[in-house]
Amino acid sequence: MLLVAEYTDEEKTVLLRRFRIISIIGLCSMIVGFVMMSLVGYNVLPVTDYVMGVAFGAAMGALITAVFYSTGVLANIRKTNNKIPAKIMAAVCAAICIVLFVIAFAESF
Repeated sequence: MLLVAEYTDEEKTVLLRRFRIISIIGLCSMIVGFVMMSLVGYNVLPVTDYVMGVAFGAAMGALITAVFYSTGVLANIRKTNNKIPAKIMAAVCAAICIVLFVIAFAESF
């Protein structure tokens, strides 16, 4: 049996509205990534490669947000008065982005 997080009506409407927007952005970015991949093929310019990476990254972010919504992590972050978990998540995401940017920059040479 699959258990889904319980939300109050007010939280549910706010989070569901944001979740729908994030899902639409993720779906659109995935479509853009696949269209660019099929049109460009293996003759990839750095700009198109960057745009494809951003598009697929946004799609992955939308998928991760969907998992957070269904497990109740988003509700826990909203309920806590202490914003440390949200700041920790933001710092970890920023650190991962910086590390991946440095690796991609180093591989370009």
